[in-house]
Amino acid sequence: MGLIKDLEIRPFVESISPALLINLKLAYEKRLGSIISISGSLMSEDGKVLSKLVDAKEFGKGYETLGEIMARRSYYDKLLGKKEEPSIPMVAFLNREVLDYIDEVRDRNPKKDVIFKLKVRFRFLAPHASIAHLHEKTPQEYGLEAEKGETLITYKYSSEFVSDRTNLWVISGESGPVFLRVEDRVEEFSRRIPAQDWIHDFAPFLGIGKYLVVELPIPEPIKISGELANRIEEASKSLDKMKEDLLACEWNRVIEDSRPVFELFRKYGRKLVKEILTREGYTEEAIKNLINSIDSLFHYSSKFHHRTDESGKKIMPEIKASKEDAYLIYTTAMGLVNLLARKVKRLQE
Repeated sequence: MGLIKDLEIRPFVESISPALLINLKLAYEKRLGSIISISGSLMSEDGKVLSKLVDAKEFGKGYETLGEIMARRSYYDKLLGKKEEPSIPMVAFLNREVLDYIDEVRDRNPKKDVIFKLKVRFRFLAPHASIAHLHEKTPQEYGLEAEKGETLITYKYSSEFVSDRTNLWVISGESGPVFLRVEDRVEEFSRRIPAQDWIHDFAPFLGIGKYLVVELPIPEPIKISGELANRIEEASKSLDKMKEDLLACEWNRVIEDSRPVFELFRKYGRKLVKEILTREGYTEEAIKNLINSIDSLFHYSSKFHHRTDESGKKIMPEIKASKEDAYLIYTTAMGLVNLLARKVKRLQE
């Protein structure tokens, strides 16, 4: 039976950089000795090393007994079978490259779950010693004379040995001079994190899906009314949906949910957008070029979720979107809403 009984993984919220807190729940008999160090690696589902494990006890406070080492062959041997069940916290620090790879592997998982594998080395200080069954006797018991306070030390085996003296627990190496050994035990364990748990409990703390938003921030809601306000609100809601789709690795759905953003600049909102851009000093040609490029990008994105050509008669091959396709449309949509919202806000000031 292994040392690792169970483990718990959660975001390490005390860290400013992305990190996971991994709580190892152990179970082993006292006869094994005491753990003196733990090291290991966090790996992806396909066995790639993502991070080294760092002992998180350095982040704790106070003092605690981490283990005990007992020699054998005494009344207390019954305690050697006692279960030690410590919880050992470990931290795995992650970077952007690692987070990107975790999402890449997750995208290949049929259920979009995240599966972490751990390889952990436990270093034990293990006992290889016995209690010498030394008993204290008075010289008079053997018909000897002695000065006051002098006693004799004798040896006699006893399965229930207990010393009456606090300083007469003498240990000896087991059939030799070695009385302690350093032993390594290596174990592997895996944990599955369901897709919904990863999206809601892990991704927000690890910064997954947020770093693009930081580069392209959406301003505070603008105080306008009418058709343009409704269009911008719908586009903003669309961005929220697209972000959820990104976290779920639903690349085609990211592109499909982008439609309200492009409609903001096309037939429904084209006139209003032209008025705003004109007031911002755009030339007629610049406005035309921008809107035409948005039209082209809209027709490009529609190919990922429409199976017919623009005439509606010809069936086209299905295109499966990849992560980079989804991020292209997401960042473009974010930029377009950001552009329009900021210009409207500036015209109001």
